[in-house]
Amino acid sequence: MGNKIRIVKPTKDDWQIVKRIWEDPATMEDIGGVQPLSEERYVQWYQKMFLLEKDKNDYYLILYEDTDQCIGEVSFHNYNKDEKKARLNIKIKSNYRNHGFGKQALDLLLHSYFNEWNGKRMEDIIDIKNKNGYKMLKKYGFKEIRRDKEEILLEMKKEEYEKRGA
Repeated sequence: MGNKIRIVKPTKDDWQIVKRIWEDPATMEDIGGVQPLSEERYVQWYQKMFLLEKDKNDYYLILYEDTDQCIGEVSFHNYNKDEKKARLNIKIKSNYRNHGFGKQALDLLLHSYFNEWNGKRMEDIIDIKNKNGYKMLKKYGFKEIRRDKEEILLEMKKEEYEKRGA
């Protein structure tokens, strides 16, 4: 695979990087729309994600290895220790899609989730209009659990992940 990425935890000072992801209309179009991000809101989000609920969340910026350019984010949140499940989040900037970066980021995140966090299930609820996200998750091996007029629930169990040989 020619293009390589790495994932890194953001610092408190990286709010402008996250802002460029969340406020980009083309990136956010199929995943809930633009999310305005002020520095104050970032600090509150950062404290919740990395301090107050660090036992429930794991968030990374996705960097293109050759240039360290941020091309998206990947994370899970709301980890339930009893059920050993969490909710996936992945955003690849629109101009970096369809190059395998989403798969690479999922490989890194799910390896950590299933092996270090001892997770058993990863799920994602995606908007019915998010055709690219649906296609990528299905190709990766996520199973469709439920669908309604607005959204689709997809899931990957640890056993299915391990069968992939990842």
